[in-house]
Amino acid sequence: MRKPSPEGPASRPRPLADSLPASFSELCHRLFRLTSGDSRSWIASARVDSTSSQARRFLESCRNVGTSKVPPCCFLAWEQSGGRGRGGREWSSEAGLGLYMTFLLPALSPTTIAQLPMAVAIIVARAVSHGLERPARVKWPNDVLSRGRKLSGILLESWSRGAADTEALVGVGINVHHTCESLPVPGATSLALEGATDPDIAQLAAEIGQSLSKFLEAPIPMAEVVDEYRIWSQHTLGDRLRCRVGNEVIEGEFAGFDPGGALLLERRGRVRRLTSSEIVEA
Repeated sequence: MRKPSPEGPASRPRPLADSLPASFSELCHRLFRLTSGDSRSWIASARVDSTSSQARRFLESCRNVGTSKVPPCCFLAWEQSGGRGRGGREWSSEAGLGLYMTFLLPALSPTTIAQLPMAVAIIVARAVSHGLERPARVKWPNDVLSRGRKLSGILLESWSRGAADTEALVGVGINVHHTCESLPVPGATSLALEGATDPDIAQLAAEIGQSLSKFLEAPIPMAEVVDEYRIWSQHTLGDRLRCRVGNEVIEGEFAGFDPGGALLLERRGRVRRLTSSEIVEA
């Protein structure tokens, strides 16, 4: 990310509440300071369709010019016109209200890819919990909740580039400064509504980026990732869950997670292992 030219935001009226950055320029200044030692490139935009689409376009441009090694980077937006979450759902992305970013992670091993959904959920839950009275919880696989309401969504996409390496996009959306009126859906919440003291978009972005870098640089066994995920999980043994698997919705009792991170659902005395599904009611 290029260092923005200095401006005098204090001399202009604040377009949003006092707890918000005075402008996109101020957000860039803060982000630049907080990530100055990061080896990853940060690209901040005032308005894009989505940071995920932006990351994909960057990746395609690298390939078109024959770049053999794509650099890891993060795309962050002040506002998105077409943000999306799981299943192609729209993710409301009003200017200055939330954190909207996508990490481009090239050359990942199959082991890291397998750990990524749980690891990123833990990283985001940790980051948002700092200012909360009660820690956030994770709804499997990677929605982050506060008091049962959705606070953050995570979208992961990956594809293979050869026999070993895989590329991934990790999208993170966090409701930060939303009021009840500006929340996208009734079952959502924001850090401001949960009582977080002066939630800071730039600080959240930098902390999540730093934690993700540490995870990628020093991988740990999958069993340890799953053990920590259990601590952050909102699900307790025996909870009645309804899960969507493709076009099928199945119901059963939560029976934990296996060592590989799959959700175990007990139905009629038999345990079903779910590796890719969505809890539609809990």
